Amino acid sequence: MDNFTKDISKRRIELLKKSLPLNDSCLTKFYNAWNKLDDYVHQEQALTALIDKYRDNTDVSVVLLKCSILNQFYSTRINSKDLITLAKHIVCLNIDAKLEEGDWSVVGDIAKCPGLSNHISFASKYCNWHNQQSYPIYDRYVVDLLCILKDNDELNSFKTKSQIKNEKDINKRYQAFGAALNELAYKKGNVLNFALDKNKNIIYKALDRALWLLAKYYLGDEISVIDIAEAIGAPIMKYIYEKFIIHQSENGAIAVSNEKETDWLDTKNTLQKICTKEGIKYNKETSNPELGQKIIELKNTKQTNK
Repeated sequence: MDNFTKDISKRRIELLKKSLPLNDSCLTKFYNAWNKLDDYVHQEQALTALIDKYRDNTDVSVVLLKCSILNQFYSTRINSKDLITLAKHIVCLNIDAKLEEGDWSVVGDIAKCPGLSNHISFASKYCNWHNQQSYPIYDRYVVDLLCILKDNDELNSFKTKSQIKNEKDINKRYQAFGAALNELAYKKGNVLNFALDKNKNIIYKALDRALWLLAKYYLGDEISVIDIAEAIGAPIMKYIYEKFIIHQSENGAIAVSNEKETDWLDTKNTLQKICTKEGIKYNKETSNPELGQKIIELKNTKQTNK
């Protein structure tokens, strides 16, 4: 990672820390923004219809369908050729009663599929979709967010970041992750009411939407950051370069669209072509934010010199 990328990461983390401590108002903003992002909404509506119709996990064909769509929508990175193995594994576990009870050990049982990597993220999502009030969704963005909160001395339920990030025992890692989310949700004087039902039980789906979107906004890739910035009403600067528009969010993220703003383009490839045309030096390690900033600075210089 080059120094500029490290600086961008630090800058994003510092911006995130300005939002701390996380409270109901802050996370409600991101929770509401999620509903403005049509792709996510439509995907979850499709999954809701599928899971509502096929709740049981006793038929390999049905479980394979659910695994395939979850893997696609959530980008859980399971090879398509391995999905049938995973579906057969889930059926053999006979998990329906445990899912209804909210037994967290099911996550580890699903994740530890013989012959495959431990897919804890997929397993937690699979369980959550069958019982949204009992299973936290394990996601790398949310994990990184919890680690930043730990660095900021805001969470005490886990002693070291490795407990929720690198613990080899899947059950222990998931338990530590879930405990951290529970601590965050119920923290004294900071109860996250948007994610609680009328009995003050956590709706993990709601909590995940808000935390994931907030973490992705500060720590994620460029195009999604611009979409999220628009959804939460954050400032987005736009710079016109010939037939392209360069979009820059407050945290430095860069994305490129066509001049009509109807299509997002390949950010790195487009920025590199512009830099080559303008004689701007870069290499394969140059980050998208750095490429974009060089182009913006050149454009501003040209305008100043007119």
